[in-house]
Amino acid sequence: MKNTFQIPDNLETDVQSLKQKLEIKGYSSFNLENKFNGYQYLLDLMDTNYDGTFDEYINDLASREILEEIIPEMSLELKTFAKKILEGMDSKFILLSEESVKMQKFAERRNISNDFMWYYRVPKKIKAIFREDFI
Repeated sequence: MKNTFQIPDNLETDVQSLKQKLEIKGYSSFNLENKFNGYQYLLDLMDTNYDGTFDEYINDLASREILEEIIPEMSLELKTFAKKILEGMDSKFILLSEESVKMQKFAERRNISNDFMWYYRVPKKIKAIFREDFI
């Protein structure tokens, strides 16, 4: 995975403060840029032809889930920045995905909130050998 996302220099102090808060809560070696890059990597895969299994897809969603979970811990400036970036990324996710009964059942079994909409959707472009696994 290439690292294409970078936090602006003026937010570096906010990022370090967030990292300290999260490490106290058990997020060891937390790297905010890696979480954004992880979500972008998933979007890139979805844009071409997703070639993973259902379980791999669930794992690929983890970066987005973690980003959502940590937003309340962010400073106002960092939160504003993150939400703006995520808004664009989430719009792309919606364009590249579709609702899935299997994902809905998965989300319900795990008691995942509707606010985590990505757990209710699957890539539109999935390699044929995996398609049935997602429906």
